[in-house]
Amino acid sequence: RNSLNFVARTNWDAVCKDLKEVYLAPTLAEAEANLNAFEAKWGSQYPMVGQLWRRAWERVTVCFAFPMPMRRVLYTTNAIESLNSVLRRAMRNRASFPSEEAALKVTGTHPKGRVLALERHSKTWRYAIPEWAEAKNHFAILFEERMTA
Repeated sequence: RNSLNFVARTNWDAVCKDLKEVYLAPTLAEAEANLNAFEAKWGSQYPMVGQLWRRAWERVTVCFAFPMPMRRVLYTTNAIESLNSVLRRAMRNRASFPSEEAALKVTGTHPKGRVLALERHSKTWRYAIPEWAEAKNHFAILFEERMTA
């Protein structure tokens, strides 16, 4: 999304389509080739976009160590952003907290917490992460010690 800060609105769709070829590439080598192709096509018009990707390349390429189903789960942030906004809203509605335990109770993360921010928000979740079952299998294999039944 940060890339679009440097792109004219009329070109968003085309630029996004071409950038998608980079982060959805099956291999790291193909991703790099796709980024080179992106820069060849858009570099003269939007040089900052290619520079942004090059500067963050080490952080972007970490995902290529994982199988594609896991990568889809990792780069999808909507659920995380939604959860963070719920927590921010719950915290902002209180002027201050007398203790850490009070803050944990409001967010719903306290072990003895009641139906609070997180629990209330979880009732609004309607859609599962696409292809979660396949990704979960990969997570179970790679992180066996962390996965529970």
